[in-house]
Amino acid sequence: MRGLVLGVALLAASAGAAAAQTLGYGHIHFAVTDPEKAREWYKAHLGGMPGETPDRVIFEADRGSRPTPVQFMWNKADAPPSSEGSVIDNVGFSVRDVEATVKALEASGATVVAPARPVQGLWDRAVVMDPWGVKIELVENSDLQGLHHVALRVADPEASLTWFVNAFGGERTKLRGRIDALKYGPIYLLALKAEGTVPSQGRAIDHLGWDPADMDASAADLKAKGVKFTAEPQPKVNQFGHRTAYVEAPGGVRIELVQHAACAWSKSSEERESVTLGYTVAYNRDVVVFVVVAVGRRSSGTRIGFDVRSRRHPVAPERRARTGSHDWRHSRRLHGRSAPRGCHPCGARGNR
Repeated sequence: MRGLVLGVALLAASAGAAAAQTLGYGHIHFAVTDPEKAREWYKAHLGGMPGETPDRVIFEADRGSRPTPVQFMWNKADAPPSSEGSVIDNVGFSVRDVEATVKALEASGATVVAPARPVQGLWDRAVVMDPWGVKIELVENSDLQGLHHVALRVADPEASLTWFVNAFGGERTKLRGRIDALKYGPIYLLALKAEGTVPSQGRAIDHLGWDPADMDASAADLKAKGVKFTAEPQPKVNQFGHRTAYVEAPGGVRIELVQHAACAWSKSSEERESVTLGYTVAYNRDVVVFVVVAVGRRSSGTRIGFDVRSRRHPVAPERRARTGSHDWRHSRRLHGRSAPRGCHPCGARGNR
């Protein structure tokens, strides 16, 4: 406890000279027995979609600018303990119908920890455990749908939030005027009071991640504030085009710092502009599969990417069980903007 108070005091003193610049809240890293199944489970049941690489999952569209969407990542581990009892207690999702979502998740292998019930002054709430021991809190917050929060359980919530805001920035707020939180983009970081929680490393929710734009500058700033580094910044980029380091927050919250130094997400929105060259459409009864071929403009050269999209549409019998192709040339980003009307043989527009 003395170390926690000292660490917060050092951060507060540094913050008095200059407010911390808000870093992008980047990812949540899980330890599970089967990363592939876990990834597909979150995509199938909680609205996930491919992230920076196919083995990562995001829950909002990548708009090609910072802050980038928060990513879920999974490492393989042999029987890691659940997040219950860890300082990183749960991840939260806001859904339209908590009760219906609980039933669907239970049917897919989740365990109900707390059934759906209204919380006065807040929202309907439930808690489930995913098949790999990750605690998930479900809420009905009409202000934000999808990935909603990460909840810490610490001895001193105020000291913990002070540490985070002075280390990584963020907006101090209160959820519905009641729950103290920090906001990073659309996502909340909650700190709830609890005694006896254990450090997160090795648990089902292993660590959280923040994304400094300049690793060396951020590391120097954090060290000047007394932040404990458990792994120094890598001098070179790794196989993913990242530079990483690890620090520890109060209570044993493991945190990875990730600089997107030489990867797709390190580029500006202009550099990530794509030009769609064409697509092939395969018909299988009433399912239309769009295979979109795109050339992305990058400062380091040309990159060819493929995006396979499927959506169910009524297809005339004479058009079933055949394959066709169509040229489609325009200078729009592959994701997030509609294609010109008439590009798709079934009459559907873009923005899939």
